Amino acid sequence: MLTPESTETPSSERKMIGSVLIMEAENIGAVRKAIEEDIYYTSGVVRTACPLTHARLINHMSCILQWDTEKIVITPWVPAHFP
Repeated sequence: MLTPESTETPSSERKMIGSVLIMEAENIGAVRKAIEEDIYYTSGVVRTACPLTHARLINHMSCILQWDTEKIVITPWVPAHFP
């Protein structure tokens, strides 16, 4: 997720404020278990975070960020269906 200012112009600096992960599981406990066993959750290893400038949006997967485990929110989600 980016700040609203990040999309004002094509040359705006991209500032990341979070991410979203959508999972399908039997229950919230199974989601929590999967997250807590994920390498980003368990490793604590952080590579230097590169800023998501306009030129780097295409290659942003090469930047690895550490999850802030204290801020993880798990909530049920249902997609909207349109006719």
